[in-house]
Amino acid sequence: MSRLLDIVPSEIWRICWEHSDQASLARLCRTCSIFLDICQPLLFQTRVVIIPHQSRSPDTTAEALDYALAQCKQRFLDVASHPRIAHYVRSLELRDELAPDPTGHPDLNAVVAQFKTLVPKVFLDGLSAFSNLRSLQLHRISLSGDGRRALDALSSSLVDLHLYNCTLVSGRALPLKRLTIGHCEAPDTGEPLFIVDPRTVEDLSLRAGVTTSERAHFSVLRALAEETEPFSRLRNLSLEVPGLSATLLLAFLEKCTGVTTLFLVYPTTFLLDGTAKPTFVLPSTYLPNVHEIFCTYNLVGYLLPGRAVRTLKIFGYVMDKDSDLLATLSGAGKLSAPQQQTLQNLFLLSPLSSAELGSVIELVQSTPLPLRELSITLECQSNDLGLPLSGFMAFIHLLSTQDVVLPPLLEALTVVVMIPRNTLEFSQIYGMVDLRELAARLAGPALQRFLLHYDGKNDLCIRLGPEGEWMFERREILVF
Repeated sequence: MSRLLDIVPSEIWRICWEHSDQASLARLCRTCSIFLDICQPLLFQTRVVIIPHQSRSPDTTAEALDYALAQCKQRFLDVASHPRIAHYVRSLELRDELAPDPTGHPDLNAVVAQFKTLVPKVFLDGLSAFSNLRSLQLHRISLSGDGRRALDALSSSLVDLHLYNCTLVSGRALPLKRLTIGHCEAPDTGEPLFIVDPRTVEDLSLRAGVTTSERAHFSVLRALAEETEPFSRLRNLSLEVPGLSATLLLAFLEKCTGVTTLFLVYPTTFLLDGTAKPTFVLPSTYLPNVHEIFCTYNLVGYLLPGRAVRTLKIFGYVMDKDSDLLATLSGAGKLSAPQQQTLQNLFLLSPLSSAELGSVIELVQSTPLPLRELSITLECQSNDLGLPLSGFMAFIHLLSTQDVVLPPLLEALTVVVMIPRNTLEFSQIYGMVDLRELAARLAGPALQRFLLHYDGKNDLCIRLGPEGEWMFERREILVF
């Protein structure tokens, strides 16, 4: 073994071990000094700190909880204070899961309250020891007072910051590349909240919810909207903020001249039918470089016209009966200049009923758009008690009885099947069909791929030449 260690370069060993789990890396570190030097940086490059580190049982005493919290703090400090290991940390996730005792036990709640006061001072101040930290994720952490000062003092190596359910106040505009703010709170000061430098940010995601205040998200947008120059590096933008005013939204979007990918839900994220209509008119000069849009059905007619969008991903709990979605898609090339006919990839991410499936098929058969990829989502649910035919069953029936004509340029068709917990119906239906026979009923000169995605599996049919037979392949989806 020692001879093999001398022959094989350390870079090769690193490639071999870089996808190992934490337990395996820890064992490798104890093998020899060479593996220690290789695997210890891998072992500590990603750290997850959960407060407390173990779940609390109903019979936990105040002394046991205090000891567990002390152990959690010490483990964090052992890494942060180590002169070599602290420099290995590249990504850190800190989650404060410590909650008051549900029974109201005074001794337990006293321990919880006391430890809560230590979190900013111990854990956030300790972040400064990680001089090579590039990604930081915080959950339920207060970033006011000492917490915000600790965040502002972090090394300039930090490029990714993800905040969830945190309390925020304004501070230094950090030179980040990626910022996520999800369901955070902020004091009601009415002032802009500075947290990211608009000259450096490339990916921005702001997501609020009906159970949290939107003040933090409004304040961050207000700080960015006050900038006089466009956001030259911002490429990916995600906004899901209920109640966002049209004035603030337009003032912000006006500066997003470089955005290429847009996720937008406005203004009522939580409406089940997606029928709320925006109160703004988006000038065609806004978002000039966007080529991928992810939005609800009710926004298609506002975002698509006048922009050279190549990929459109739309969703909603049900198809918006009050919108002209199908007319907007089929006539998108006529809404502005002739060069608007750029839409190539269409993804319908919400389940279609059997009736809606027919409308979509008619759309793709008649559209003038140069579609190259189409993805639809179908449900497979029980047809008992007189319920309508499920979308998946309607799709199988359609292909079993007739050829489906597809656009001449369409190269790939994906069907995503949403399967309920009881998969018996799906197994019974799918077990009676041959995917290659279904693929043969798809009439499209350019069609090369027919994919059925379900229950962690991809059943893929690949066409062997323009007039060739279909080859079947099943691929398991691995989750790391």
